[in-house]
Amino acid sequence: MVQGQVAEIPTKRPSIRIGDVALATGLTRDALRFYEREGLIRATRSKNGYREYPRETVELLKYVRTAQRLGFTLAEIRESVPRLWQVDDTEAEIVRLLEEKLAMVDRRIVELQGLKRELRSRLAAACANRLAEPKPAKTRASTSVGRIAPPAPKRSSQR
Repeated sequence: MVQGQVAEIPTKRPSIRIGDVALATGLTRDALRFYEREGLIRATRSKNGYREYPRETVELLKYVRTAQRLGFTLAEIRESVPRLWQVDDTEAEIVRLLEEKLAMVDRRIVELQGLKRELRSRLAAACANRLAEPKPAKTRASTSVGRIAPPAPKRSSQR
């Protein structure tokens, strides 16, 4: 299999094991356990203790990964998942979520532009203040800064 491609789920069972989900999504088993701890996906345990996931988990994880790439936090994704399962028009709900995120990004850009102006203003003021400060007069001590002092004379251990 070429890296970046995902495998097809090999079985027709109603639930799939963690290894099959990992193969189908390209995620590691550790990532799947993390998403489970975060409440994004749910597994049941089979009689022999294996994690088993509903088949829809693969599509859900594709949504989670895409949403993360688009800047959604795990908290935002966790909040959106139940709505996506409940609405009749999933596409309209996704459009609504994307529009909300875009508006938030626009607000954040405005905030960051204001921060940038503030930083430039303070930097300009700091540079102007430094240029306006009188320079200390050069003294012999100030001209020797950075020079290595000669070693102190050795004291004789005899008295």
